[in-house]
Amino acid sequence: RDPEAVMACLSADHFIARVDEFRRLLDVAQEAARANHLITMGIQPSYPETGYGYIQAGEPLMTIGEDVIYRVARFIEKPQREAAERFIAQGNFYWNAGIFIWRTAAILEALAQYMPDLHQRLMAIQAFWDEEGREGLLPEPLWSPIETETIDYGVMEKADNVAVIPADIGWSDVGNWGTLLELLPASDDTENVILGDHVGIDTRRSLIYSPHRLVATVGLEEMIIVDTGDAILICPKDRAQDVKRLVEALDRQGRHELL
Repeated sequence: RDPEAVMACLSADHFIARVDEFRRLLDVAQEAARANHLITMGIQPSYPETGYGYIQAGEPLMTIGEDVIYRVARFIEKPQREAAERFIAQGNFYWNAGIFIWRTAAILEALAQYMPDLHQRLMAIQAFWDEEGREGLLPEPLWSPIETETIDYGVMEKADNVAVIPADIGWSDVGNWGTLLELLPASDDTENVILGDHVGIDTRRSLIYSPHRLVATVGLEEMIIVDTGDAILICPKDRAQDVKRLVEALDRQGRHELL
């Protein structure tokens, strides 16, 4: 409807502590997007996280106020610890938060070039969009043949007009239980985060989630304990990312009722 409109594309699980700074950077991003760039926000990394993808910034493209917008040199999948440490030391790498800002015409042009099947089906939907009862006019075959693909790989890693704005906005994707331990307020001076019923002795900086029954702990530090009623997870905080390996193991064993 409006090719010149600027839209922001955000996943649903972002936590952003510095809301005013985020809004300010959205204004900067929309101005850069009007120059026909596909904009992504790059989060200033505070430690060598291995659970996030990274964006390497290349040469500066423009300056808006005090903010410098850089051409994206490359996207990097979740790295090993040693690589993540190098990225932090180098200084021009940012976490990929999956926050994108672009003109609607620019992203449609990119889809036409890099994901033509998806673009063709979007255009078919556009033909129905203003019709009364449009839901009934959108046949399932329009979507079912489309292969699942992320916008990162489908467009952003291939296009030559991708730019990154460094952003220090207190961002987290709340991707694991360890992240909740960092984000939620401590329940007491032991720095534990308690969600449920817990009695502890010499237990510090741990997350205990147990809405169904009492969990009692002795001598734990920086641990994650999650009791969902039908299963219990116990792991060190710094291994919380590895829960996905447990999910894969349960899937291999056919224990799908627990997934």
